[in-house]
Amino acid sequence: MIGARSRTWWIAFAGFALYFGLLLIPKVVPGFGATPFLFSLTLSLMLVVPFLILLALWGTAALVISRVRKRPIGSCSKAAGQIALVGFAAFAAFMVLANVLPSQLPSGSYGRQFDREAWLDPESANYIPGDITPRQKIP
Repeated sequence: MIGARSRTWWIAFAGFALYFGLLLIPKVVPGFGATPFLFSLTLSLMLVVPFLILLALWGTAALVISRVRKRPIGSCSKAAGQIALVGFAAFAAFMVLANVLPSQLPSGSYGRQFDREAWLDPESANYIPGDITPRQKIP
């Protein structure tokens, strides 16, 4: 029985790590952020997160009912609770990781060719309200 529980945790963790890990691809490959695949993956979060909430509610309700009735919790309810717990843990871990990883360059950063004089000019680092600095526009 211990092996089945451990297997449920590892399969759920691997699946959620892969799923939420795909959301980090634009941090590494900025051009991937505008693809239909990432758009559909982002939209699927509106299904996955509520599904995790439902699994967590199911597992929590089953746990409370099993405690009140003084009976062991059912295997399906236990697995639902475990999957929800692992899913939320993976979601939280990858959200923290997304905030820790450096951001991609600002929009417009690839708009100019590299110009040594413009890069070395101290004025090119000055902030321009509503825009990025001239230095940020140079790749």
